[in-house]
Amino acid sequence: MQNHQHDHNVYRDEIDAADRNAVLGLDPNNPHQKAVSPPTEKQSCGATVTEALERNCTFDPLTVQWLPQACLRAGADEFSEQEHWRYWTDQDGKHEIADLSRHAGPGDEHWYWTTGREHLTHCVYMLLRVAKVGQGGGRMDGMSGNYNHSVHCAMNLLEAARSWDLFNVIQTQGQVRFGSC
Repeated sequence: MQNHQHDHNVYRDEIDAADRNAVLGLDPNNPHQKAVSPPTEKQSCGATVTEALERNCTFDPLTVQWLPQACLRAGADEFSEQEHWRYWTDQDGKHEIADLSRHAGPGDEHWYWTTGREHLTHCVYMLLRVAKVGQGGGRMDGMSGNYNHSVHCAMNLLEAARSWDLFNVIQTQGQVRFGSC
């Protein structure tokens, strides 16, 4: 897997409701479509752990960020239950981070390293979170709703799948159907 450290700032930027609608293919002029999120003001957790706690935000292990209570958390529990994920301050894995939620903050000292297994598992549950919002609405955080992050995750999953022993084995059955949108 490639090191995409420089891209992470892009994924963490908040996107507004119009961008979320575009990501999910929703037309803001079509009253028959479900809104991606209720028409409420954007909520923020501030810029420090102290501010996040004061604003009643909680840490989301799936997106590795502090989020307002109103943000959908689909997949976070399932992600956490997969295994005890580990994080380090160095790529050599010599300095483990005891509590990732307290590692948040501005600056380069707040970067972390993790395993490819954690990264791909994160990607699976992130894509499921996007689908959950598309299916039933809800407030989505900026990272989950970022199209570039979804592309990043999908391409990493495809890259990993290409090394799978059964990648070219005829084993999957499907059915051609008639759809609607």
